Amino acid sequence: MTLCYEDDVLALARAAYEAIPEVPFQGCDIIRETNTGVLYVLEVNPGGNTWAFSNAFAARMTQALGGYDIKQQFNAFETIADALIEKTRSEAQ
Repeated sequence: MTLCYEDDVLALARAAYEAIPEVPFQGCDIIRETNTGVLYVLEVNPGGNTWAFSNAFAARMTQALGGYDIKQQFNAFETIADALIEKTRSEAQ
């Protein structure tokens, strides 16, 4: 398991988000075909539970990543808070 910082993968995830922008917090499963490098979106998870920080799964993921704290990826708490604030403000108008 590795964390992703690849520009083409992140661009595809942003494009997938645009398909359902009314959901502010999504998880996007993307794979890359080994031989061609082509990217595929497997699914978008709009129901939450995409960045789990405080459950047993999070502890297992931290262990699998050699102790890397996933809250550091993309400034997770700030990113989530900003997305929820933006969505709340747009819905309040």
